[in-house]
Amino acid sequence: MAEEFTLNMLMDTPIKVCLAADRKYLRHLLVTMSSILLHAAEKERFEFLILSDGSLRDAHFSKVGGLGDCEIQIVRADQMIHEHMDLVCNPQWPFSVYYRLLLPFLCSGDERIIYLDCDIIVRSSLAPLWNISLEESVAGVADAGFDHLRRLGEKGIEIAGPYINSGVMVWNLERIRSMNYSAQLKKVKKRLPNPDFPDQDWINIMFETEKQILSPVWNCMSHLFSPEADLFAPYTEEEVSISRGNPRICHFTNIKPWTMTYNEHPYWFEYWEVLRSTPYAWLYPKGRAKKILFSSEDSFFLKKVRPVVKRLTGRA
Repeated sequence: MAEEFTLNMLMDTPIKVCLAADRKYLRHLLVTMSSILLHAAEKERFEFLILSDGSLRDAHFSKVGGLGDCEIQIVRADQMIHEHMDLVCNPQWPFSVYYRLLLPFLCSGDERIIYLDCDIIVRSSLAPLWNISLEESVAGVADAGFDHLRRLGEKGIEIAGPYINSGVMVWNLERIRSMNYSAQLKKVKKRLPNPDFPDQDWINIMFETEKQILSPVWNCMSHLFSPEADLFAPYTEEEVSISRGNPRICHFTNIKPWTMTYNEHPYWFEYWEVLRSTPYAWLYPKGRAKKILFSSEDSFFLKKVRPVVKRLTGRA
């Protein structure tokens, strides 16, 4: 899927990026931010909007902020979210998953903003994504990984596809503000009070006919490396192949690269490479050990341990 760009419209403005995290997720937040700045083109400027719960401080971002031309603003979103939405606590999901829904309220003077989850690494300049010709309310990459349309259908909610992943989105704030956004939030909450995937389900229902589908290079999720073609919809095999070969954004939607379990995502180690530019660089040897033990073709685990396990379990 080709995208059109409006380079002359936004080239002189800072690229506005929103992320949401608390103190527990700080390391991964800093890795995502560092990956953006490390891959920025010359003269690119950024304005980071960090939505949090009061546990983050300016000092946490001092090292990362020195990697490029950027301004960083931290916003207490934990209180604001309840001012705009009547939410019921779901132990499976923290309230922070709803923070991005505040963007139309928070960014009253902005035309658009990029939202990124924090289990992400950016591998190229964000300028082409920032400058995309944005005709709908939100732009995102289609997500066929969990058969979301069928799942919602079983709840009696039929929506036009494709279903987009909310981990990487461009928000057309100007257009959204013109649609009585507060009323839309109340309406979607009434329609689906307890979403399985908040806030992603609500976004897909609310913007059912206002979704713009991006190339999968902008959100290369783990299931795109699966051999099952039905997980690629609505993309062609060629589009998926291009995304696999050179993703601009990698989204670790399954096993996370910071766990010590084997990760089949071929770009998982880039998380650890970026980590070296953050205050958590001292953890890099852990990632290196994981790569040596579990991931390379010559690793001790694959050459020595796995054959023994197969013999003991009787597996061929």
